[in-house]
Amino acid sequence: MVPASKLSLPDGWDGVLPLPLTLPVDLLCEILLRLPAKELCRLRIVCRPWRVLLSDPHFIAAHSARHPEPLIVAGYNSCGEHDILCDIMDLSGHVVKGVRGAQMERVMSIQLNLVCTVRGFNQRYVLINPATGDGCALPEGYAEEHAAYEDIIYYKAIIAFGKVASTGEIKVFRLLDSLDDPRFAQLCEIVTLDGSDHARWRGKKAPPEILRLEDPWTTVIMDGVVYALSYMPDCIASFDLETEDWGQPLRGPLSNVCGDNADAPENNMHWLRLSMATLTGCLVVVYPAHASMDLWFLTDFKKGLWAKQYSIQNNALPAVYGQDTLCPLLVLEDGKIIVMLPGGNGLIGTYSPSTNSFTHVTEVGHCVAVGLYSGSLLSQATGAS
Repeated sequence: MVPASKLSLPDGWDGVLPLPLTLPVDLLCEILLRLPAKELCRLRIVCRPWRVLLSDPHFIAAHSARHPEPLIVAGYNSCGEHDILCDIMDLSGHVVKGVRGAQMERVMSIQLNLVCTVRGFNQRYVLINPATGDGCALPEGYAEEHAAYEDIIYYKAIIAFGKVASTGEIKVFRLLDSLDDPRFAQLCEIVTLDGSDHARWRGKKAPPEILRLEDPWTTVIMDGVVYALSYMPDCIASFDLETEDWGQPLRGPLSNVCGDNADAPENNMHWLRLSMATLTGCLVVVYPAHASMDLWFLTDFKKGLWAKQYSIQNNALPAVYGQDTLCPLLVLEDGKIIVMLPGGNGLIGTYSPSTNSFTHVTEVGHCVAVGLYSGSLLSQATGAS
């Protein structure tokens, strides 16, 4: 229950529903708190008192507490007739909000309840709050340390952003890989978002190994550390956002699977099919075995110990063209796992380890990034774009 005394009600409102059948505000709140956020957003247009009530921070907090389940965000390329940049959907696959994008805009990554997009050929990066539409443009151009490469306009990039625990700062990490210029292999840059217009990219040391940039499933961020798969078999690079430096490469789970033969050439193809995720606060590597997709959890970072906690059998998954991995998103309270199959039509479904069965939830098409959103869709835009 949200006490009426805590709500910021408009002047002159006597705390009853503006209809012939009046209701006390406490009872009205109790009814409205049961509705999903999508319906409440529509009810805001009924009248000014309802808009104020449904936008009140105390009401939003109470609604979030009643509906703690995260939402799924699927990101796309926004071009041509398909101008939807990302869909926000509930765990049942129902789209509760679609976010439109600009021409030639595509999603790069989804973290911290934010969506990072890149616009046009000039590589303009923007962080967008998918609930409010607020946007924060990242600095353009290269870091001063990399000014010699300003003429290079075609490159691959990975973007990751996270919060530094000790300071609360949000830092954005990016790794650039030239597509047509041999002068550099990969450039590492970072920027701190301090709310000012003076933020600039800062050049950092190149990664110790060449990292994979071909898709977003090869890079994750957890507890302020960026983890990225390298082309070196069984090698995971780590970059600490607080120290802004590379750590010791982490040995992957291939050693657990192949033993001393992890570096053998025949295992290289297995390594190049691996993807990463975070589940239940752990770093997870998805290993495509012969008859299953095995989820290896990092149990001891210092010792590099991994444990296979789930083995998703291939015969339980639908046949999807181009499927060579999967993206686990969330472990539910009943033990089922929400996963996305990136190939083909981009299926999202739940896998039950107890019954070895896959339940189709929805299709997201050619999704280029996927993540979770734990904020409230009732949040209001501040006017930024």
